[in-house]
Amino acid sequence: MRPLTVGGEAWFGRFSRSQADYLFKGSLPATHYLARHQVPEIRAYLSMRLFDSGMYPCLDLIEIALGVFLPEEVVAHQAIQTLRELCVACVAFTNDLFSYEKERVTIGNPINLVHCLMTHRGLPLREAVAETVALTEACVAEFQLQQHRLPQWGPALDPHVAGYVQGMWHWMRGSLDWSRQTGRYRTPALCA
Repeated sequence: MRPLTVGGEAWFGRFSRSQADYLFKGSLPATHYLARHQVPEIRAYLSMRLFDSGMYPCLDLIEIALGVFLPEEVVAHQAIQTLRELCVACVAFTNDLFSYEKERVTIGNPINLVHCLMTHRGLPLREAVAETVALTEACVAEFQLQQHRLPQWGPALDPHVAGYVQGMWHWMRGSLDWSRQTGRYRTPALCA
């Protein structure tokens, strides 16, 4: 069980919970909507999407990438939890923007924020996209604000917390860059 020996018991417990949440709070409810071709209500979608994005386990892996494992009381602190949620939302909404045509138009998947806004608020595509962009930008702005409000944990921990937060910035920027450059979401209509 290499992850346990690398990250320690506390980290492995967090990572395991993140994986379980991904499956049971994200993928399983998403499958329910997908199987019924049902568009979730916006509030339900936003809650489910944070877990269905698969990003929480990815954020746990930042500690492995850094080779530094934060104490449970630091990761469980509301300030860090808020940053994690904002990061996950930013990545999930970015994905929804770039994947809309392929997942909704081409495949028929009803699980996409742009589509939820169109369905439940009666917005045309352009306005739903604009609202999704605005939500994403609001997450980034709030992340930046909350980052500057982080408590101090002392000289031994503060550099590690800063590295962890920088890792979340890398995820947000990397998701945007990858989505723009990959061929995964290039459909005939987008390439025309």
